[in-house]
Parts: sequence; structure tokens; C-alpha cells
Amino acid sequence: MQSVSDPLEVFTARIMRRSGSQRTVVSYRFQLLWFLKWLDLSPADFISKVESGQISAEDQINAWLDHLQVEGMSPATQILSYYAIKKFLTVNLPRHLFYWDSVELPKARNIAVERIPSRSELLRIMNRANLRDRVLISLAVSSGARRGTLAGLKVKDMDLVSYPDVGVVSVPGELNKAKFAYTTFITPQARTLLEEYLKDRKPLDPESPLLLDQKERGGQTGTNLARRWNELLRKTELDQRSKRLHVLRFHVLRKYCATALTSSGVNLSARERMLGHKGGGGTAALSLDHAYYRPEIVDLLAEYRKAIPALTIAEETVGDYWMKRQMILDTIKAFGFDHGIYEEVEASFEKHSKDMQGYKETVEEIPRILRAAHTFRVLNEENKQRRKAKKK
Repeated sequence: MQSVSDPLEVFTARIMRRSGSQRTVVSYRFQLLWFLKWLDLSPADFISKVESGQISAEDQINAWLDHLQVEGMSPATQILSYYAIKKFLTVNLPRHLFYWDSVELPKARNIAVERIPSRSELLRIMNRANLRDRVLISLAVSSGARRGTLAGLKVKDMDLVSYPDVGVVSVPGELNKAKFAYTTFITPQARTLLEEYLKDRKPLDPESPLLLDQKERGGQTGTNLARRWNELLRKTELDQRSKRLHVLRFHVLRKYCATALTSSGVNLSARERMLGHKGGGGTAALSLDHAYYRPEIVDLLAEYRKAIPALTIAEETVGDYWMKRQMILDTIKAFGFDHGIYEEVEASFEKHSKDMQGYKETVEEIPRILRAAHTFRVLNEENKQRRKAKKK
């Protein structure tokens, strides 16, 4: 085998080529260097010792995962670390040297809880935000774009001329996680806010970032956008967390958009295209649709316009609360709460059926009660499991 002068650079180049994401490169490098620091070996020394048979890569990885387990690292962190080390070895050494089945990986579990915000919560956040942040939120909600995509957009990617109501967003392939270009839209509300934001930046350079940083000197990063969102959550007392993540993390704005598109009757093919998904949800039929069907922008826009009312951040109507009422009652059934609770909640809704304010308070209060009850139930079950484990 030809010797590698700098195995770490080979590893970095391969990760970048495969993922196209600087965040992935940083994450993988961090995990690898953390492991090598624990071994007290340089990248080149580790490769040399594994290649010569002085150490077993599989044994060292198993020992490292045991160490991470003792340190309280999550299964997701352990699995990420394993894949980073595995990638480092396989791009620098022949694959036949390894028997990866001998590495025992923890079972991944999804323990973070998230939900999409209500329209009233979004309005509450918008009311505490400055113009730049209102633009950010309205763009995220109405286009469904990821934070990295929004951070990378340039002025030239936004068309505010072709149509009198909406804006057209042309997302370059390099800004899409799936690595292909796509078209989406923003609502009249988002367009109005964006035009107000841009009017003081004339003459506009088409190559300049669409969203500037707080000092108005350069572009944003996805991390900065998430930080601004988290700060608004704190100001509005909506910064509840599940483990280390916010329940209303920035990504839920994309899910809010997807939910609004679906509930408004936008067809699945158009929805997946406007969200920049590849293959349309994983089914064979939609994968073929993505490969062969090329709708005109006017066709996509006709579908998008169905969802404009749902994507506009404004005061909720009685109809909105009626939909939430049904969702809450269905949730009570799904979680298996006592039938008496179901009847009590339903009676409360009926009591306020003609009182908008009382109806609103009922809808907003009940989910908090149910989440608390569910959390208590989960903690109680975990305590039972711990007591059983101690007895054994």
C-alpha cells in the first residue's frame, strides 16, 4: 500500500466530498481527534499501529465506546464517534483489515421531544422581534427552508418582481441538503417584511447575502440564525427544553410549513418539491415522479397559494381553535389518559364554544396540563424500572 503522508487531510477531504457539508467535517474531525487524544496517539501513529497489527482497531473502538458510556455520553454521540473513526480508518487502510461486526454499538433512542408552534405562539414571538428577525421567521415559516439554506441565500436568489403577491425563492443545489436546486415561495406577509428590510440597502448587490448579520456587515450562518431564534424563545418564555434541545428548536419552523402545506390540500409531489426533498418521501412512485416530472413554476405556485392563509402569521380564528380542539382530544385518546379527563376537557370546550377568549385560554392551557401529566407518567415508569433493576 502506498504510504499516506497526512491521513487526517485525506479523511477531511473524503468527508467533504461525500457530504458537501462543513458542519459534518467539523463534527467528524472533532470525534476522531477526541478519540486519538484519549489514545494519546497522532493520526499517523494510529494508522501505523493498526496497519502493523500492534493494536486492534476494533478493540480500541470498543474500549472507547465503553469509556463514553461511563462518561454519560448519549447513544447518538457514541454512534457518531464510531462512524467518524471507522471512516478515518477505511479511507486510509484496506477494508479487509477490519471486522466491524465485532464493534458493539448502543441502540439509538430518540429521547428529544419537539413540537410545532401554534400560530399564536409564532405571533407572540414576532411581536418581540426586530425587523431582521421578523423577516427570518416569516421566511422560514413560509418557505420551509432550512437554517443553513436561509443563511446562504443571496439577493439574486429571491425574485420579488415576477408575481404581485408572493416571492419566488430559487435555492441553489449547494444550499440544499439533497444537493439539487429547487424552487419554493414566500407569502405576501413575508414578502412585505423582506421588501421593508431591503429598502435601506439600495443599491443592492445581487451577490450580497440576503440576510445580514447583526452588525449589517456580512452574511449569517445557520448557527447564528438558530441563536437568534433561541434568544427570542427566551424572551417570550417559550424556551422549554427536552434534554439539551429546545422543544421549539429552529427546525420546527420547517415542519410547521410542511404541516400547513399538507393540511391545506397541497398535493404531495408539489409539497416535496417546495421543501427540497429528494424522491418525494421514499416511495417508488414518488421517486419516479421526482426523476421524470418537471412541473412549471406556475403549477407549483397554484398549489402553494392554497396554503398562504395557513402560512400567514396572524391572529387565530375560531376555525383554527376548532381544529386544535380536535387535535387535543385525539391526543388525549392516543396517550391513553383516563376517559374522565377526556370528558372534562370536552365539557370545557363546550362551555366556551361561543366565548373566543375563554375558548382560546382553554386550548392553550390543556396541552400544558397534558404534557405535565405525560412527563409525570414517564418519570414514574422510569423510577419503577430503576427499582426493579436494583432488586435484581
